[in-house]
Amino acid sequence: FPSHDTSCEVESVVTIPHWDGDQDVVFMVVKRTINGSTKRYVEYLEKYKTGADAFFVDSGLTYSGTATSVITGLSHLEGKEVAVLADGAVHPNVNVTSGQITLQVSVTKAQVGLPFTATIKTMPIEAGATDGVAQGKTQRISNLVIRLFETGPGLWYGPDTDQMDRVYARKSTDLMDNPIPLFTGDTALLPWPGEYEAPAQITIQHRLPTPCTLVALMPQLHTYDR
Repeated sequence: FPSHDTSCEVESVVTIPHWDGDQDVVFMVVKRTINGSTKRYVEYLEKYKTGADAFFVDSGLTYSGTATSVITGLSHLEGKEVAVLADGAVHPNVNVTSGQITLQVSVTKAQVGLPFTATIKTMPIEAGATDGVAQGKTQRISNLVIRLFETGPGLWYGPDTDQMDRVYARKSTDLMDNPIPLFTGDTALLPWPGEYEAPAQITIQHRLPTPCTLVALMPQLHTYDR
C-alpha cells in the first residue's frame, strides 16, 4: 500500500461514501503547527480532477469568483509557504501573511494549499542476463521512456532523489499565456542521469500541484555478467 507523507500528525481516520455517490472519501483529524501554535483540522482527500479544478495540495482551499490577485481566507495556513494552481497553471509558491496571499496575476479560480512531492521507487529491475537472473549484478540504465496519463509539469526521474533530471512538459507550439496541456502517452527517450548500479532502480517524483498518473516505466539497460 502507498504511504502518504504529510507535514502533520494524523490523529483519526474514517472512510465514508462521497457526497457525489461515485466513490468513497477519506476524512482525517490532523494536528498541524501553524504560526507556532498547535491546530487541529478536519481534512479530506479530494477526488481526482483535472484542469483548473485539479486539487493536488494539502490542507487546501479553492477560490472561485471574480478575477482577483489577492486570495483571502487562509488564516489556517498563516506563515506557511503554499503552492498555487492559478486557473489551471502552476504559480510560484507564496507565503501566507495576515491570512492572505498576493498572486502575480489575477485569476478566477485558484487551488491553494501546502505543497507535497509524490515519490515512487521501483524494486530492483529484473531483465534477465546471459547466464541467469539480473539480481546481484551490476547494471547500467542508458535511457528511459515514461508512459503517462493526463500528467502536468513537475515530473523528475533518476536513480535516487539526489540524482534527478526534469521531464520538460512545455512544447514550442504551446501558447505561453495558457496552462501547459496535460500529457498522455510516451515521453521522448530520456537520457539517464545515473551511472553503474547494483541493483538498478528507478525513482520518479512529481513536485508541482498538477495531476500525475504513471502508467509504465520502460528503461533501456545492460546487465553485466560476472
